[in-house]
Amino acid sequence: MSEVLNAESVRPPDNDAKVNSYAGKAGDGRENNTTPMARSAERRGRGEGFDNRSRQSLSRSDIIPRDNRNSAYSGRDGYRQKDKPPYRRSTSRGGTGTIQSNSNAPGNINGPSGSANSPNPALKGRRADDAVERRSNTSSSRSGRRVEDLQIRPRPQIINQGPPSGTGYEKKGDSKDVSKGYIEDPLTKLVKRITRTGSERDRRVTSARQLREYLHGPEIRTSKSAKQIFEAIDGLQNVLFERISKELKHKVAVCIGLLGSCLSGQDIHGFFEWAFSNVNAADDDVKVFLSMALLEMLKQEEAPHKARDHIENVMANVHQMLEAAVTPSLLMVVLDIITVIARVFPHIFGSCFREVTDIVIGWLIDPTQTMHLIEHMSASLVQLQAFWQADIQFSVMLLGQFTEDLELMLEQDLNQAVNETTLETVTAKITALLRVFYTVVLSLGDSISTLRGGQITVEYLVELLNKLVASLGPAVKMAHMENITILSNDSIRLILHQLSAEMAISCGELILPYIIYQTSGPRTSSNSVAVSTLRLLHKIVEVFSTQLPVYVLQQLLGPESLLPLYRFSHCPQVVTELMALYHSLLALKSVPLLEEAYRLVLSDMEVCYNILLVGSNQSQLQLVAGDNPFKTIHYSSRQAQQAIMFNVGALIEIANTKSNLIGMWALSPSIFTLLSQNLQVTDPWMNKHQSPVVYSVLHAFYSHCNRHANFMSSSVLLVAPQIDASRLATMSQANNQNFSEILRIIVTLLDSDSTSFDSRCLLMKWTSDIIASLAATPHIYTSSALSSLVSTVILQGYHREQQIFQCTAQCLKSIFKKTSFPEVIVKKCMELCVYRLSDVRKPVRECFLSLLKILPVDKILHMDLFEGEEEWMSSEKRNREVGLAAAWQVRRSHMASPASGNFHSHNFRHVMAFILSGTPPSQNGSFHWLEAMYHTRQRNGKLKSQQDLTFNLTEAISNNESLQWFWATWECAQFAIVSRLRTPLGKAPETFMAIEGVIKAFATESQSFSSLDDALERRDCVRGEKVGEYVCLQRVHLLMNFMEHLDKLLYNAYEGCAVAMPAVHKVVKTFFRTNRNTCQEWLSRIRMSLLTIAVHCGMWATAVRSGF
Repeated sequence: MSEVLNAESVRPPDNDAKVNSYAGKAGDGRENNTTPMARSAERRGRGEGFDNRSRQSLSRSDIIPRDNRNSAYSGRDGYRQKDKPPYRRSTSRGGTGTIQSNSNAPGNINGPSGSANSPNPALKGRRADDAVERRSNTSSSRSGRRVEDLQIRPRPQIINQGPPSGTGYEKKGDSKDVSKGYIEDPLTKLVKRITRTGSERDRRVTSARQLREYLHGPEIRTSKSAKQIFEAIDGLQNVLFERISKELKHKVAVCIGLLGSCLSGQDIHGFFEWAFSNVNAADDDVKVFLSMALLEMLKQEEAPHKARDHIENVMANVHQMLEAAVTPSLLMVVLDIITVIARVFPHIFGSCFREVTDIVIGWLIDPTQTMHLIEHMSASLVQLQAFWQADIQFSVMLLGQFTEDLELMLEQDLNQAVNETTLETVTAKITALLRVFYTVVLSLGDSISTLRGGQITVEYLVELLNKLVASLGPAVKMAHMENITILSNDSIRLILHQLSAEMAISCGELILPYIIYQTSGPRTSSNSVAVSTLRLLHKIVEVFSTQLPVYVLQQLLGPESLLPLYRFSHCPQVVTELMALYHSLLALKSVPLLEEAYRLVLSDMEVCYNILLVGSNQSQLQLVAGDNPFKTIHYSSRQAQQAIMFNVGALIEIANTKSNLIGMWALSPSIFTLLSQNLQVTDPWMNKHQSPVVYSVLHAFYSHCNRHANFMSSSVLLVAPQIDASRLATMSQANNQNFSEILRIIVTLLDSDSTSFDSRCLLMKWTSDIIASLAATPHIYTSSALSSLVSTVILQGYHREQQIFQCTAQCLKSIFKKTSFPEVIVKKCMELCVYRLSDVRKPVRECFLSLLKILPVDKILHMDLFEGEEEWMSSEKRNREVGLAAAWQVRRSHMASPASGNFHSHNFRHVMAFILSGTPPSQNGSFHWLEAMYHTRQRNGKLKSQQDLTFNLTEAISNNESLQWFWATWECAQFAIVSRLRTPLGKAPETFMAIEGVIKAFATESQSFSSLDDALERRDCVRGEKVGEYVCLQRVHLLMNFMEHLDKLLYNAYEGCAVAMPAVHKVVKTFFRTNRNTCQEWLSRIRMSLLTIAVHCGMWATAVRSGF
């Protein structure tokens, strides 16, 4: 045979010419032990026992790659193993695509590649591959495996401009290095993993994703030759013909496109020829993925433009694909390709713009297409905006044709529809035509009229708008016309955007009745229709502006309109568009329009407020004078809340407009008066039962005041004492008390217990802004209003929420850095800092410690903190005590209560283990271990006295380490008394000895310290404590507190107490009265040690008590 075999001449080999190879070590002489029956079964498994003519007549789309089912019995162990796939030459660069047998098969050519001794020219191109085949078979024989050749079907070939077949790509003698590099190459490895049909789908998908990431790297573009890229493409294209998931095919198509983008020069032409030849020959599904590969390749061409010389031919082929497309999926991919070409190479696409547009519009007019395809085609046409504007004559011609067709169909076909089926068909056609009209108008952009720099005259647009509204008006009024209504509203809105107010008024006789009909009546509409209607209304208000008639406002915001009902919609988009419409109506610079809109909004709010006030004992609210148009409207309580919050949000447009003098002076009542007084923002009942409404009003009030700088510039509080009376006379009499009113509202709400958390946070933020604004005027804090505000802010430092008391600390820092206060204010602030220093959270302690550092030292040094019982007994407001006073009351209340019996031996063990040996229990969860222990000891359902309810330890103990340790030490001492000194430490003698041993050890250690520095050094070195924790000092204090509690409880056990402490059980009293002398002797024995410890740790009161 004297000519080189090509891809078309390759045929499946004859069934009688099967060649078997044998596995084993080279030269071992091992024969194949596979029986003829087994070989026959294997041929049937591969489909070799059938007629070759029927196999050759199959089309390429019917050939599905199969798993490698070829297997044989190993001559070594007799187990069936899966064979290694044979080597096959790539057909992408001029190869023959024939199947190579191994070196043991008859007829093999064993000469070197490119040898001149080969008598057959057709075998020249195969010699290099045969050499690689023999090396592969030798390696397989060394591993002890048997290798057989597989039957491979022919596949589409990659047409390229490589060298002719037979010359080869490698030089003579380089086949070994090339073969080794091919195996170790990451590109080849990933391609093999993807094309391995026996692997799981997820692994192949993962390999495809890894290949895509690898192809995005810079290495692939510099280290890979064209042959390697084409071989990878040749291997990946088979995946597109398999019956696998579309996800894998899509990723493989992307990888093929990325590989194509790595080519350059004439190789790109070969890639395009391969792509289009395979697209023309494949079925529809494979066409889609091949088109995806082409799309990905063109996306990578936006910057380098390596394929600019071939784009003209590519565009011609893509145009043919668009004309021949019959499936929506293929059409969408082709449109994406066209969009990329139009964006990157606009000079190439310009000549094909009209033809492509005609084809796409033909698809759009078809009413049977899916909405997904329609949206995709419309988006593709909109992306061609530059071409629509460049060919304006073509665009105007299309608009005119569509308008005429719409008029004809709406007048004749719609009126002649006799039954429901015919009406549905006509409606679908009108919807499709109207959608095309809307798409063309949208594609022209925002500036198509001469008023906005376009080329279309305003007169033509007005004529087009009148025709559209006149023809679509009757269709909108018909039932089941939602799609037509949406498209007509959107089309009218786009055309109105190009007109001025004067030109739009000429169309008002048609447009205003058209839109009023959609917002009135008892009918309901879908969310899509509501959104389109609201957008059109917003555009009408924007274009007509102050020329909008007053009766239109009454129709839109009145009780008969559908707009108030949209406030209760569950669709966020509807509520957003409605709020934008209300803002545009309340922002009109016209006194009659603004007054009418304000009156209608307040009338609605009056009805809603009176519905909410039904459960209270307050009088009915009146916001407007005269007859209320909404008096016949009935809302539920939930709807009334929503309506008030929506209307308040709409009024923010007036409240935040700083330059709107009309909104400040022409409205009655004014915005400030409405939000501060009329809407009852400080009412306790409203704050307790309608907190969302109060918060919305308060937020609007804050926004209004913040916009106007809290009216400080006109306030009399900021006038310095030396300013004369002439300056006061020039101030506005209407606003000079606004700042004082703001301070009054803030103080009232912060002092109220019914204020919600969100409102309190907003008030603290407001207070912080005011303090920052008063930094340049420190003299204002001498006024009573500001002093009251500072005292109220200090009280917020005792709030349970961390966000609030940390904001309090920041406000107080800003205040005390700028000015000085009386001793009463400083004392309150110091008590707050001392109280917060016992917090278990380190950021809180650091925050208030920094506040304590900036307090005036000359005032805090000689101040006495809470005096205790005398101050508390003389106070008339015990229930409102906070801070140190409340903590003292809680301690006293807990000491006066009897033992609960919920403190068990394991709790005693944990607490005393830390006090006596410094071993804390493990910390689990976010709670401190003492707080967690306290909450687990509580039991519900037990009766409590009124005193316990007034001073509840549970409310005060959260995050307060001082109270937590007081409770722990008191309960441990009380547990020892109740159990008659039988504790986990042992019996009574063992318990006393264990405690006495630790006390004497502490006393001995404290006496051995020569100085403070020596004490700190020895404490840190010996006990291994971290810097700043002071656990040893804490243990000493806790031990002293425990001994004080134990001393009191022992005395109460054998002597009793009249009022301060409850009597113990009779058995306990008998035990301690019997052992009274023993207890007193033990206390006397440790008095001197307690005195020594108290003196060294600074507990002077305990030292004096132990000394006498």
